[in-house]
Amino acid sequence: MAKKISLFLRHPITRVVLIFLFWTIIVHIIVWWGDVKISDASNSSQIRVEGNRIFSAWAQWDSVYYHDLSNSYKSGAFFPLFPWLIKVMSFVVGNFSLLAATLVSNLFALGSCIVLYLLARLDNNKNTAYRSVFYLLIFPSSFFLVAHYTESVFLFFSLLSFYFFQKKKNVFAGIAGGVACWARTTGIFIYPALALGSLIKSIKPLKLEWRWKEQLSLAIIPLSTALFLLYNKIVFGKPFDFLQAQSGFGRYIEPNVFKTVYSHCLVQFVPRKIMTEDAANAFNYLMFFVLFVVFTYLVVKYSKSISYSVYALLTAIIPIFSGTFISMNRFLLVLFPIYLILPKLIKEGSTADKLYSFASTSFMVLIMILFTNSYWVG
Repeated sequence: MAKKISLFLRHPITRVVLIFLFWTIIVHIIVWWGDVKISDASNSSQIRVEGNRIFSAWAQWDSVYYHDLSNSYKSGAFFPLFPWLIKVMSFVVGNFSLLAATLVSNLFALGSCIVLYLLARLDNNKNTAYRSVFYLLIFPSSFFLVAHYTESVFLFFSLLSFYFFQKKKNVFAGIAGGVACWARTTGIFIYPALALGSLIKSIKPLKLEWRWKEQLSLAIIPLSTALFLLYNKIVFGKPFDFLQAQSGFGRYIEPNVFKTVYSHCLVQFVPRKIMTEDAANAFNYLMFFVLFVVFTYLVVKYSKSISYSVYALLTAIIPIFSGTFISMNRFLLVLFPIYLILPKLIKEGSTADKLYSFASTSFMVLIMILFTNSYWVG
């Protein structure tokens, strides 16, 4: 019996689960502490779901809409998968939506860690794969994985799609990618990334071997997107309601990224504003914009997979050229090829490793506490 327990504890997946459990317990303690002990009553912009403070601390800003959608409110401005999952889980836990959303986010965050490990393990040793999970969990905005947001659900299905593609289980890759399209706008970018990856694999010296079965399997992803648009048309009368709603968040096509950097970031760094919330937000936006550019470059330069490079480039288009850097940290969080590249570029135990880990974790704690007190952090 003791031997079986020892083998179970040494199993790689068990270790990933234990790493995640340790992380989520620490994160929940920090958020509880920030909510109860450092609660900023002076912040008049609090937008959160009312209820048990342990759970409602995770239900800030956009989470309110997801909870409303899981009940009776109808809107095509937000993708429906996460609210549907909350509703299903609510039946299990007795119509307690805050607990239901917390369970959904945590379960899919755990699933994301497991699939990320499995994906990293395909091309690396166990230790490198563990480090991929570690870099995900210490990312400055990683706490959104367990907040009542779509990040964990989207990350899980996008990772699963790429994992099945690498394992040559293309029907499952198409299905997982298709499900991801019901969680976030960038889900559709999974298709060109995988389709082009399949096409590149088909090219042999002096001939092109068209893998039509593989391409048909991956076509499930755009088909799922078409079904989503049809659903919006039938239910809300507007197939592109989710795009039209983006103007309400200040998003529009802006090819001049320097204009966005100036208007959303640099203009706030003046003496009379330097200690204000606007300046703090500007620093947040600027930091994650720079990280987005740097990490996308690293993925394109060092990734051996054309699929990862294409996915990184396409995913960068929306936040960088949308006229605003709002939610930049959440867009970057789910760009998972980053976590596959970093362990290869940063030597374990090196000064760079220690500095990055310290800086990333410190920013995560700071942003979490701000989020807990209903400050807009992405």
